[in-house]
Amino acid sequence: MLAFLLFVQLQTAPPVQSHVLDRMVAVVNGDVVTLSDLRAARSLKLISGADAMTDEQLLDALIERRLTVAEVAKYTPAEPPAADVDARRKNWEAALPRGTTAAAALASAGMRDAALTAWFRDDLRLAAYLDQRFTAAAQPTRQQAMAYFQEHAADFAVNGATPEFASVEPEVRRRVAAERRATRIADWISALKQRAEIRRIK
Repeated sequence: MLAFLLFVQLQTAPPVQSHVLDRMVAVVNGDVVTLSDLRAARSLKLISGADAMTDEQLLDALIERRLTVAEVAKYTPAEPPAADVDARRKNWEAALPRGTTAAAALASAGMRDAALTAWFRDDLRLAAYLDQRFTAAAQPTRQQAMAYFQEHAADFAVNGATPEFASVEPEVRRRVAAERRATRIADWISALKQRAEIRRIK
């Protein structure tokens, strides 16, 4: 009877759930991206807008980061000031959920403090490189700014009235420069992807 009851229990017991602790999700020029990298980037909000991204979108963002950081490293960028790294960390800590310490967040994500600091240093190196290479080159001439204003005059209207170009020229220039910079950076990243060996692992 006892043997019969044990048999029934075994037959009706819920199946054991298997959990994947970690695995490769992509290889970028020989550099492995893991599932834990994906989870850490999302839970620690290391990628801007990660909360709203699908896993595939977040993986794309991580692949682009690996490519751009590696490209910048070729030029031996200067070490960012320690004060800037500290400020970057404080901004990150301020965005953590209330009551969550940095140590707890890192432990939950399985990330070491040194790796987080390295991430912030790469952030600053990359930002400096993008400013140096793309910001100045994206500045429009006055003619280009005026052409943009004429094409998008409705965007600058106040109470239905279109202002004089001179009164909004600084803002027009800012918008044109931002759009041109974003386009050039996107083209640069696209070129990096075309030259790279990228393998996604399902």
